[in-house]
Amino acid sequence: TGISYGPGILILLTTIPKVGPVVLFIVWVWILISVTRAIEVTHGVSLLKAAVPGFIGWFLAWILLPVLMLGSFFFSSTDLGS
Repeated sequence: TGISYGPGILILLTTIPKVGPVVLFIVWVWILISVTRAIEVTHGVSLLKAAVPGFIGWFLAWILLPVLMLGSFFFSSTDLGS
C-alpha cells in the first residue's frame, strides 16, 4: 500500500495560487481511494473492511501527524489559554 501514497508528490503544486487547495483536495481523495483499493485487493477483504483501516491511516498521515508535528509553530502556550 506504500505506492498508493505516490500521488502525494503532487502536493508540491499546492504552492500555485488559487489552484493549490483544489489540488490538495484531489490528492487527498486520490490517496484515500488508492489506499483503500490496495488494502481490499491485497488482503482480499470487502470494500467496507478495507475502508476502515484505509481511512484511519489516511487520517493519521494527513490530518493528525502534521498537526502534532507543526502545531507548536502555529500555537504558543499563551494562545491556548495557559
